[in-house]
Amino acid sequence: MSVAPSLPDTVRTSQRTYRRMVDALAQPGTLHPLPDLDVDPGRPADLHSGLALLALTLLDAEVRFAVLGPVPHDVAAYLQDRTYARATDAGDAHVLVALDAAHAVLAMT
Repeated sequence: MSVAPSLPDTVRTSQRTYRRMVDALAQPGTLHPLPDLDVDPGRPADLHSGLALLALTLLDAEVRFAVLGPVPHDVAAYLQDRTYARATDAGDAHVLVALDAAHAVLAMT
């Protein structure tokens, strides 16, 4: 496994993302824009920047995740390199990352 280059101000970005996620859960129906992640040149084009930011904030070495969609290997490799989380099948995953052209979904089991 290679060590990926870190994003600028990774800790602060993760803290802001987590805070906005918690605020969104506490205030259903309100919008809470996420910081822009397009500064990461390694992010696969099929992984929406907001979904990438949520996944990078929530995944760590103790979490198993599965990617569902058209290009799961590229996205799984990206998330593994940056979070050290383990990719697995959907049945064994703690987190599901679902990709398609119209939607991006992160689900926790």
